[in-house]
Amino acid sequence: MKPEIGREERLFRAVFPSIVWDEEHNRPSSALFKDKRGVSVDRDGGRTEEEVVSKFQDRFGVEKVKAVVYVEAGFCMDIGAHLVYCPSRRNPYHAEIHDSPSKTMLSTAKARKLALHCAVVYRA
Repeated sequence: MKPEIGREERLFRAVFPSIVWDEEHNRPSSALFKDKRGVSVDRDGGRTEEEVVSKFQDRFGVEKVKAVVYVEAGFCMDIGAHLVYCPSRRNPYHAEIHDSPSKTMLSTAKARKLALHCAVVYRA
């Protein structure tokens, strides 16, 4: 049986320069949470925010990580998003946020809710 993502986990997402940033509210646009392959995130897995940010910078390059945000797994569940635990050899913390068990890309409404609810933990 595949492990499940707990409600208390935080799901982190790196923000790249291509994502529009709402300066007034200090948050990314909902485009950050729109991906036809599912929204790729890293579970906290007991790591500190600093460890997660550092790992993103190591993986993608310091200059490419514009920001790092997180959403609570419980909030994702509350809005009806489907969380998929999918670790890889290179990233044991990898997970994805899908719209539902049968639809990968999040609806516009769910993406907007995540963008409005996410917390910024790092900004270059």
